[in-house]
Amino acid sequence: MLHGSWPNAPAMRVALVHDWLTGRRGGELVLAQLVRLFPASELFTLLRVPGSVGADVESRPIHTSALQRVPGIEHRYRTFLPLMPSAIRAFDLRGFDLVISSSHCVAKGVRVPPGTPHLAYVHSPMRYMWDQFDAYFGPGRASLPVRLAATATRPFLQHWDRRTAAAPDALVANSRHVAQRIARFWGREADVIHPPVDLDRFAVQQPGAPPVQAQPPAPGGRPWSGAGAPPVQAQPPAPGGRPWSGAGAPPVQAQAGYFLWLGALAPYKRVDLAVEAFRRTGHLLWIAGDGQDARLLRAGLPPNVRWLGKVSDAEVPELYRGARALVFPGEEDFGIAPLEALAAGRPVIALARGGALETLTPETGVFFEEPTPEALVDAIHRFEAAERGFDPARSRARAETFSEERFRTAIRSKVEALLTGRPDLRDRLPW
Repeated sequence: MLHGSWPNAPAMRVALVHDWLTGRRGGELVLAQLVRLFPASELFTLLRVPGSVGADVESRPIHTSALQRVPGIEHRYRTFLPLMPSAIRAFDLRGFDLVISSSHCVAKGVRVPPGTPHLAYVHSPMRYMWDQFDAYFGPGRASLPVRLAATATRPFLQHWDRRTAAAPDALVANSRHVAQRIARFWGREADVIHPPVDLDRFAVQQPGAPPVQAQPPAPGGRPWSGAGAPPVQAQPPAPGGRPWSGAGAPPVQAQAGYFLWLGALAPYKRVDLAVEAFRRTGHLLWIAGDGQDARLLRAGLPPNVRWLGKVSDAEVPELYRGARALVFPGEEDFGIAPLEALAAGRPVIALARGGALETLTPETGVFFEEPTPEALVDAIHRFEAAERGFDPARSRARAETFSEERFRTAIRSKVEALLTGRPDLRDRLPW
């Protein structure tokens, strides 16, 4: 029977559940693809910051939890972690035909009516309650009251995380690394579907639009540290004065330009390690992002390290294109930033752990084995020795294996397999 062939069948009602909508990074890029697959879906999330995740996601009806009504919640929602399980369970999903959760915290624990299929796409088990507890709540990472509260609630949250992981009908992990952690912490197997990268965004300039200059702000703009030297141009302009993009970019000349660290300033992303390594080498490092570890940057940076603060979406592609390499020192569940750098034709210097081992190759980057400044310094020197040999076309080709179309095809197949034996639903899928 062809899809949609049930006579007079109503349109399929799909609920997409996501932890929170406060910015657009890897998890929200996955959510955007789910919205594209299910254009009539409705979204359920603990809280949202309007305008933070893109018009494609925000075009759908968005239901928020009681946490949304807490004054100033967008600035301190992480402190409400112990209340998030009950908040996510309070959603009423009766009447929906299919539930897909996109979860790195509590979304996969949403209460689903009996008989309603639930596919959980897992970005990570609750990392701050499992293997990365010390990265978030260890000495020097949080105040003593916060550390004591986190320690007291950890057993409950671990138990809840493990118990609710048994409920979804199928689990999909965003990397083999996360699938292994799911098996370790939850005792379940998960298929792997890697997140996609927006290839067009990092390869093509918008027609008629002036290029965004990959430069730190002038005095009075966003904060950056260091002496008042003018920005270093990372590479010559393409013919006509427009910036190079993607596979057409020439290799960056050694000893010119900046290295880039980009992402949310979360503890496990180890911006502190990058700062210390570049303090020792003296190379120019630009840091783009904001978040919990911003306090470490405000405490003072060496003159060769510049903090750009939170940058706009329009600036991100040019920051990648202008960089000698992306510096990726944390152990990530998957990590979208390396793929974005590759799509822009830039190599990556990465810790040889986590998702980076599934996206990068020796032809597209340099690995270092231990999360120490000494190991990263050594990797920077090894990168410089091999820098002229990195081919932007090769980086771009690697990124193309993580296309959005590949992701959507894999998710479609997984949903169809989940609905085997449910022709009443399978034949109402919107494709």
